[in-house]
Amino acid sequence: MNLTCQYCNMKYCMTHRHPEAHSPKCVEKARNVAHSNFKQESIRVITQERRNPGSTNAKSFSPNKSKEELKKRYKEKLDKARRNERGG
Repeated sequence: MNLTCQYCNMKYCMTHRHPEAHSPKCVEKARNVAHSNFKQESIRVITQERRNPGSTNAKSFSPNKSKEELKKRYKEKLDKARRNERGG
């Protein structure tokens, strides 16, 4: 079974399907995409909360606290992705 990498459009077997298994360039692209998505989501939430306080279910919205929470969620997602890559 061949799978196409979304970052380099090359076909890889199941063993090499993840960017970490076949290319440092793809790893960097994947990190940049994850970082960009995190930034966009952070900006969206903060903007939404500023326009309509309480709309993000934050009773006492604090940009710093929100930023820390988003960083924590980002780290958890990265850790989960790394565990999945290792087969665990």
